[in-house]
Amino acid sequence: SSPSHMSILKKVNNFNNSRCSCRRVMIVDDNDYNLMVLGRMLKKRNVEFIEAYDGEDALEKLTSSYDQFSQCQHPNCRRVNLILSDLNMPRRDGFLLIQDVRKLEDHQNEIPIILVSAFDKPEDIATGFQLGMDDMLHKPAKEEHIQKLLLQYLLSHS
Repeated sequence: SSPSHMSILKKVNNFNNSRCSCRRVMIVDDNDYNLMVLGRMLKKRNVEFIEAYDGEDALEKLTSSYDQFSQCQHPNCRRVNLILSDLNMPRRDGFLLIQDVRKLEDHQNEIPIILVSAFDKPEDIATGFQLGMDDMLHKPAKEEHIQKLLLQYLLSHS
């Protein structure tokens, strides 16, 4: 085949293996004040976000046809590209949410998950990493820590 045909195939394969450039965050917390604070920090940085009130709500929004965000045209679009989740919540806590997200399909099982919690016991941190969390942020969240995490997990992948 011709070189131009090969370069087109290579571009298509690179596109299919790349991530979409959506910058969408899901904030999961049963406390309205915490949702508001994190939401404000994301808005300030022009990052789209969706709120969920516990792990059950988050999972429903990830797996249903719920679509506050329009899906981009990228074949690997995950709709949400970062999850910031509280640990201690009713119905489904942060640990269960991590386990359930890691079982999802269509690239959603790769969504980086950061637990945002006032709990920072070594055993909680170890459990989080064992279950598949990517990072942990201590409450109250500070602007500079949010900025660093956004750069590391969201903005660097666009």
